[in-house]
Amino acid sequence: MAIWKDEKKYDQIITGMSLGYLVPEALIKGIIAKESGFNPKAYKAEPHIGDASRGLMQVLNRTAKALGFVGHVDELYDPSKNILYGTKLLQENLKRSKNNIGIAVAAYNAG
Repeated sequence: MAIWKDEKKYDQIITGMSLGYLVPEALIKGIIAKESGFNPKAYKAEPHIGDASRGLMQVLNRTAKALGFVGHVDELYDPSKNILYGTKLLQENLKRSKNNIGIAVAAYNAG
């Protein structure tokens, strides 16, 4: 039984990103669960850095841009794009931390 109403709604996207970026599906789903509770419209203002966390994985606009995003900030609410840039960030953090999930998640939360 799913804990969140839309927990399985994004499985196809998550599986694709997991395979493409070699990030465990469970890690991607765990970040989504913690960050947004599977709400693609989740928003959290981050006034101390002049940005906001958006979408399923609560991706910052500046972080997405650093990872190659060139669209309008509202596109970060699109589940495919949000999971793409959130997964790219996780992949980068896993590489930097030599696959230490704890360190990678802590770095993810730091933006």
